[in-house]
Amino acid sequence: FSKKDEEREKQWKIYSKILNEYKLFYHNELKKNSTPDLKAYLLKRGILEKEIDNFKIGYVPRYPTFYEKISKQYSEKDIMHSGLFYFDKINKKYIERFKDRLIFPINALNGSTIAFGGRTISNNKNTFAKYVNSPETPFFKKGNNLFNLNIARKYSNENEDIFLVEGYMDVVSLNKQNIMNTV
Repeated sequence: FSKKDEEREKQWKIYSKILNEYKLFYHNELKKNSTPDLKAYLLKRGILEKEIDNFKIGYVPRYPTFYEKISKQYSEKDIMHSGLFYFDKINKKYIERFKDRLIFPINALNGSTIAFGGRTISNNKNTFAKYVNSPETPFFKKGNNLFNLNIARKYSNENEDIFLVEGYMDVVSLNKQNIMNTV
């Protein structure tokens, strides 16, 4: 390996650790959160604990705390390279990209989390966007990855097909019907 390869491998390990910690932190947040809006949304969409656990779905609250936790462990540069935060120049602080959203981990074929998709649970018309996705990073290229591809690939050997659907919730819904080969 060259020095450049070694540096990229080092950056990958940090990136991967940050995203995995984020996934687990907010997966646990969803499992213990009982806000009425969140409960109503999950009920309306038929998302049960089984789906939450299978997909490691998480919830980032309106007032998240992960940046404070992670800033003690990682450099500002490493945190920014994760794509999970952006800097608010007006308020001069880091903002979590997925606040007040359900998050869906997007995994590489080997199962490691490389990005997230987030969906608002609010019906508020002032919400900027219904869906927010991770920005491209050195380890995540939007055109090269799909939600649930690592799982669908395993099932495509049995079924010879993979179904392409519109969104995360469509994948979750079909999975509930034992149609696992969806992305």
